[in-house]
Amino acid sequence: MKVALLSCHEYNLELVKEKIISSLSLIDCLDVIKPTDKVFIKLNCLGPFDQEAAITTHPVFVQAVIQIVKKYTNNIIIGDNPATKSLIPTMKKNGTYDVIMEEKVKIVDGRESIVINNTNYKLFNSFEVSKEMIEVDVMINLPKLKTHALAYMTCAQKNLFGFIYGLSKAGWHVRASNPLQFGEAINDLYAAILETYKNKKIINICDGILGLEGEGPGTGGIPKQAGVILASVDAVSLDRVAVEVAGLDYNRLFINKIANERKLGVGNLDEIEIVGETLDTFKDLEFIAP
Repeated sequence: MKVALLSCHEYNLELVKEKIISSLSLIDCLDVIKPTDKVFIKLNCLGPFDQEAAITTHPVFVQAVIQIVKKYTNNIIIGDNPATKSLIPTMKKNGTYDVIMEEKVKIVDGRESIVINNTNYKLFNSFEVSKEMIEVDVMINLPKLKTHALAYMTCAQKNLFGFIYGLSKAGWHVRASNPLQFGEAINDLYAAILETYKNKKIINICDGILGLEGEGPGTGGIPKQAGVILASVDAVSLDRVAVEVAGLDYNRLFINKIANERKLGVGNLDEIEIVGETLDTFKDLEFIAP
């Protein structure tokens, strides 16, 4: 499994576009979107925070991806399901709303739901998720590189928790109340998404230019200049490389370890082909652990 790893130290639109295009080329995904495809761009819009807080996908990163996708199709929707606030105020606060309006892309409402199922489950075999996020041909998942007080690190796989609408997320924290149960639940959801997206395309591109360390994923964390973009078709592989880039302890990344054990992706570093730059490029980068 390939994971593209590239340095990028500033939110300059043309530079970010160049780096993302390079990363997509390196993982053989540059020209996979067809003119007839409907594309969903999945943001990290945790809440209404300033872009400098490094909590949500940066608006320049978002605009770069939109402009790249528009070379192939204009049938694009974009969004997320914030846990505590409605989506539009969240987007207006973090700056993504303005670039989305500038690019004339439809924002996902998220309220209409659909049930997706998982035949490879451990705790939960069905999930109620936002219908618009499912009824597409391609998903481009744009996580933020952050530490997480419960999950240790949140990146590509954990970002898909946003398929569950708004306040419903709190119910899942109750149903899976300890970290290992939560890890299994996230993997049950991920497996259901993979089954539902069978014969569709998923591309994960991580905004790690400015990351978050410490008691993330929200305001308890501290912005961290990480200077990295990662990309892969496998969220598990991307997260496995990301934890190394961040200088964190893989043994604490239980969601990823569970995914690897359940063969939902490749979590064995020896089986991942890192393309672009090497881990040595980021050997001096060390995030403060939660």
